[in-house]
Amino acid sequence: MTTTIKKGQKVWWDDPAREKSGEYDVLAVDYVKNIVKIGDGKETFELPSEHVEITCPVSEEDRLQLDKLGQHYRMLEKDMLELMRKIVSRFDDGEFSVEGYSVQVCDEDHDPCCVYGFTMDNGELYAELDYESGDIRKVPAKDLHTGALFEAFCELVENL
Repeated sequence: MTTTIKKGQKVWWDDPAREKSGEYDVLAVDYVKNIVKIGDGKETFELPSEHVEITCPVSEEDRLQLDKLGQHYRMLEKDMLELMRKIVSRFDDGEFSVEGYSVQVCDEDHDPCCVYGFTMDNGELYAELDYESGDIRKVPAKDLHTGALFEAFCELVENL
């Protein structure tokens, strides 16, 4: 498998003189000349790309995209929680459930359980969790995995 070398990746260079062998950051790539510029913060070297081996394939571009998507996901999580809050607060007594229906999720400790309803208490959204052991807990929604909780909420709404 051939992998393209990109800026920001880490590579290993086996120095033929055995003086500078080690892991380096890719600082630039000239694809036309097939040259890679690597460095360690102190020194830089320009080498043919076939003289280095990728040790970490995550590039600078990948890191920027991950950061951007992470920020977007965190914003979506806030929007999901807010929408669930708004909808649950419209129900009588700020309680929403579907009789006889629940959706499997995990709690804040990643233990399997089912969410069967949601409640509002002092402006905070809670998920009502039911465990195989028979235990029932009311947990702040913000403490649970928002994406999975939102999917469970949507499934409960579909089954009204």
